[in-house]
Amino acid sequence: MSSEDWRTASFRDLIANGVLLIGDGYRAKNSELGGEGPIFLRAGHVRNTHIEFDAADHFVAELTPKLKAKMSRAGDVVVTTKGNSTGRVTFVSGEMPPFIYSPHLSYWRSLDHHALHPGFLRYWSRSREFRTQLAGFAAQTDMAPFISLRDQQRLQITLPPPSVQQSIAVTLGALDDKIELNRRMNRTLESIARAIFKSWFVDFDPVRQKMEGGELLRIKVGTHPDGLGCGRNWRCRRSHWRFDTKHEGAGVLGRRDRLCDASGHGSVDSSRSEGDGAASHS
Repeated sequence: MSSEDWRTASFRDLIANGVLLIGDGYRAKNSELGGEGPIFLRAGHVRNTHIEFDAADHFVAELTPKLKAKMSRAGDVVVTTKGNSTGRVTFVSGEMPPFIYSPHLSYWRSLDHHALHPGFLRYWSRSREFRTQLAGFAAQTDMAPFISLRDQQRLQITLPPPSVQQSIAVTLGALDDKIELNRRMNRTLESIARAIFKSWFVDFDPVRQKMEGGELLRIKVGTHPDGLGCGRNWRCRRSHWRFDTKHEGAGVLGRRDRLCDASGHGSVDSSRSEGDGAASHS
């Protein structure tokens, strides 16, 4: 493969040839938000490695047909274009929920995956070639950083052959997938740590359990004292058994308790139940 196989093109040329589409977001009104429709993605939700959907506003569902032109698609590259966050870039994966871009965001969408692989465009947006041009646009004004659609059309991108684009996208994509998996695992561990901290130092569960008397006995999932086999987690305390939703394998943290006598019969303690209110156990 020779260097002649590589070429430089402007975004304007790629747009004119039907290879690339770029666009900005929708200027939402407050009256259009607060429903259960698509997510309204603001620049503050965009990180260089991922998108944070927590606490994002939703549009009123009835507006969905009107918003389709500004709705995300898998493979889009998302760029923040205004303010101090200008130049943050991320990628829309197929696992993400659909969302509507805000005015402080632009999207780059490959329309011809052979000529311009979406994954290659994703990693080019993190390259020195793009960063150098971005810095040049920012230096053109004394105001807050800003990159317009016209500026984006002037961007120059070096394009390798399609096979090389695909190899770059696949190789770096595998690494990013591993990073994202680790990030999610860390987030899960942080949630567990916060729940344990709250149990011990806010709700004082160990202290209350000690005050109630008796030593706790953790029973393996799928077994019950005396071989009754209820398929749940149970704790032994003096003369009764209590269903415990806090141990591994029992599901999400909760406050639903089930009291049974030694024969395994009993009913839900409704004074401490939440959620669906399980039926009495027999």
